[in-house]
Amino acid sequence: MADVLDRYKRAYETREKMGTLAFTELEIKPLGDVYVATGRWQLTRQGDTPRGRFTLVFRRTGDGWRIIHDHTRRHLRGRSSSGAVHD
Repeated sequence: MADVLDRYKRAYETREKMGTLAFTELEIKPLGDVYVATGRWQLTRQGDTPRGRFTLVFRRTGDGWRIIHDHTRRHLRGRSSSGAVHD
């Protein structure tokens, strides 16, 4: 996990590079022993504003809630990164 954090800090060493992340259409639902969160995201930073959809699956462990699955896609000029046309 430290490697991921180190790479993140190198790529986004300033607040301007990091930008501001916002979520909309957020839904969180229980599903057995996990919770599923879905919604849209948008990153606002100087020079671009990437956006997309996400699905996260959370499970409670002895150390607290952990993401056990992450499916995030970025919309690309009228299409998602998976090739589907988005609204």
